[in-house]
Amino acid sequence: MLPTPPIASRPPQLDVAIQRHQEQEAWLSTLPDAPTYRPSAEEWGDPLAYIRSIQPEASLAGIALIHAPVAPALAPGRVLADVPGFRFTTRIQALGRQRWTAWDSVRFEEGDREYTLEEFAAEAAAAEAAWYGGLAGPLPPRTAECEYWALQSSPNSGKIVEYGNDVEGTAFHPCDPLGATKWNLNVLPHEPASVLRHCHAHVPGVTSPMLYVGRLFSAFAWHVEDQHLYSINYAHAGAAKVWYGVGARDADALESAAAAGAFAGVARPTRPAQRAAAAAAALAAKTTIFPPSDAARAGVRVVRAVQLPGSFVVTFPRAYHAGFSAGTHLGEAVNFALDDWWPHALRARAAHRAWGVPEAVPLEAAQEPEPGRAER
Repeated sequence: MLPTPPIASRPPQLDVAIQRHQEQEAWLSTLPDAPTYRPSAEEWGDPLAYIRSIQPEASLAGIALIHAPVAPALAPGRVLADVPGFRFTTRIQALGRQRWTAWDSVRFEEGDREYTLEEFAAEAAAAEAAWYGGLAGPLPPRTAECEYWALQSSPNSGKIVEYGNDVEGTAFHPCDPLGATKWNLNVLPHEPASVLRHCHAHVPGVTSPMLYVGRLFSAFAWHVEDQHLYSINYAHAGAAKVWYGVGARDADALESAAAAGAFAGVARPTRPAQRAAAAAAALAAKTTIFPPSDAARAGVRVVRAVQLPGSFVVTFPRAYHAGFSAGTHLGEAVNFALDDWWPHALRARAAHRAWGVPEAVPLEAAQEPEPGRAER
């Protein structure tokens, strides 16, 4: 007969943790999954043709998760170790519900030091171990997700995280099995089917990829891509990244929901249409974080995706998206455009002019040269 195991003591924080989990699970469980795809070896050969094939369905959700059938042979840290002097700075994010009293009252501060990848990973592991009771390593994404939104729903947690976002560089190696394919993010924007192939200007993050080095609860705020472009993000290594997406057809509704919810403390303007326009301009600063439930309650269809290493997330034109890292994470992203982007581009141009913000890529630079006229 097996011995009876001792009755475990009930830690005092258990009831609080269960309540926090249940409160967040109640609305998280209502979010539908983003469309998820597994391309065949044949489909894998042409990434933009494949993305075009899923566009009618996936664009309605705003984001799509694509599992790569090819895995890299070389770890991304090894690739970056060969980059002389690779270091990066971070931005500081406070955890807790944001309080907006003006359209520009919340900003992420620049960090005051540079990190190597090893230094950032070591500090991230130490912070994660302290948070989770001495054990560094990611928990199930749903556990981290409930904890994250419980923190973000509190008035002020007093806690901060750092995020190494918009770091120029790439962890793809052109001789690696994955890096040698057209899904290499240094190659994809310049494929024949990408409108951006005509843009010869170097625009980091748009025409060439950027790296994103996150730690537990590092977040990317609600936003659409510059000029409403497509984007593609690859998870190189680390913990899961949790995404939320809203299709272009619900973009106006999300802006209105943000104006009435996150920005409720901003007094003027008072007319709904003007407030929605002001909210769109504020969202463009990429510092607005609010629970997807705020948008869902306003009738906005929000989907959810959990991105693990070895998978891509594609965002479609004018698709709002947001999310966070469930632990230390290395990702890479770049923009691209298919032919259906042009109507969105014209709308984005009007918005940029209204805000007095220059375009990252002038539309003229993305247009195919007229017959008989050489590209410059």
